Amino acid sequence: MFRSKTGSLRKRLKNVHFEFVDPPFTSKHESIGEGLSWYEFSTVGEDEVKWSRFDESLQYISEGACVAALLSVLRERDSLPPPVQFQFVWLFSGFCPKDPEWRKLCLETQVARVRKISSVHVIGETDQIISPQRSTEAAGIFTDSVIIRHEKGHLVPSDKKISDGLLSFLEAHTS
Repeated sequence: MFRSKTGSLRKRLKNVHFEFVDPPFTSKHESIGEGLSWYEFSTVGEDEVKWSRFDESLQYISEGACVAALLSVLRERDSLPPPVQFQFVWLFSGFCPKDPEWRKLCLETQVARVRKISSVHVIGETDQIISPQRSTEAAGIFTDSVIIRHEKGHLVPSDKKISDGLLSFLEAHTS
C-alpha cells in the first residue's frame, strides 16, 4: 500500500533507494474493512500492536507511522533485539497510539525524548483521519525532528516542497 501511495514522491527522489515492507497481519475490522495491517484487532475493537523485523530506516504512513514511532521509543530504551537498527524515520500522518499502555510509553518519552533516531514528520493540515495535532504530538517524542506541513489531507504529497525537505533531511543525516 505504501508503495502505491509514494509513486510520485519516489519519482522526485530518484536517487533514493526505497525498500517496502508489507504489514505482517491480515485483519478485518468493521470500520476499516479487510486488508493488510500493522495491527491485530481483538473482538472488542481495541488495537494490539505487534510487529516483525525492520530495516535501517523507516518510512510509513498512518498506522505504520504509529508503529515506527513506537519502535523508535523502544530503540531509545534499548528494548529492541540487536538486528533491529535504524537511524531515522519519516512519518507521514503519524500519531501516538490510543492504547493506554503504549500511549503512556510515548508520553513518558516526550519528556525524555528519543535522541538516537532523527525524524521527519509530514503533516497534512486538512487530514481528516489523523489530525495535525496528533501528528504534532508524535513529533514531540523526538529531539531531532523536522516537521513539514502541507495543505492536503491524509496522503503522501509529491510536491517540490516535500521532496526538497526530505532530500535536505537525507543530506544532513546520511554521510
